[in-house]
Amino acid sequence: MKSVLKSLIVVAALFLAFAMGGCAQTHYSDGTKAGYCIGAPCLVQALMPAAALDVGRNPNGDFVRPSPDKLKLGQSTYGQVVELMGNPSKSRSEANSDGTKVKIITYSYVPAKGGATLESGVLPERELSYFFLIPIGGDGGFTSSYTSNRYKLVGQQLSSSFKSDNSNFDETKMSSIVKGRTTQAEVIQLLGMPSASFIAPMVKEASGEVEAIEYNYQVARGATSSDVKAFSKALRIAFDDKGLASDIRYTSSENK
Repeated sequence: MKSVLKSLIVVAALFLAFAMGGCAQTHYSDGTKAGYCIGAPCLVQALMPAAALDVGRNPNGDFVRPSPDKLKLGQSTYGQVVELMGNPSKSRSEANSDGTKVKIITYSYVPAKGGATLESGVLPERELSYFFLIPIGGDGGFTSSYTSNRYKLVGQQLSSSFKSDNSNFDETKMSSIVKGRTTQAEVIQLLGMPSASFIAPMVKEASGEVEAIEYNYQVARGATSSDVKAFSKALRIAFDDKGLASDIRYTSSENK
């Protein structure tokens, strides 16, 4: 009897600790210090599988980019992405120059109280887009079911101004990338993990492109809303069937 009573006291003490203080560290990635859950939700979080906290949306409305092994180009479907990430912030359909159509869904996050950004004087924002091939005869509306396997993932793109996962890159190093010689592994070693990756029809198969990676950085700079300037830069490297760089393109722009 005493052992049972002792066990109940221990359980009660643990629950009280959860209710009164912090427990497991949350996976917020808005640039601020990682928070600790407080109160009753903490117990719920403690009982959740680690994988559920590692990807998708977080309690503060933010989201984290899934690790590369979670979603694979050419294999993962629209339904799998939505199941992992939740409903997107927005979506649209576009037609490529070759007549193929893609559906694009985007997850956006701008914290209400700001966040730690890579640069000072920029808007803290994170945006993650997924591109899906719309099969011939498909309306692109996904009206049948979110779990449809007809719509395959053909591209993903992240842009972030947060210090924690910023997508900035050093464009001065692009001169070291040589067509017909540089491999994708060498590019990643030079510039880090890309913020975007694509396969057909997002690459030009007619030109011998098999896949492409991209580094992109977009920020809104300005102290007040009246002098905000949008700056963006992107470096796209396509690779052929031998895994060598076949096309290298850099663009940048700044608009008020």
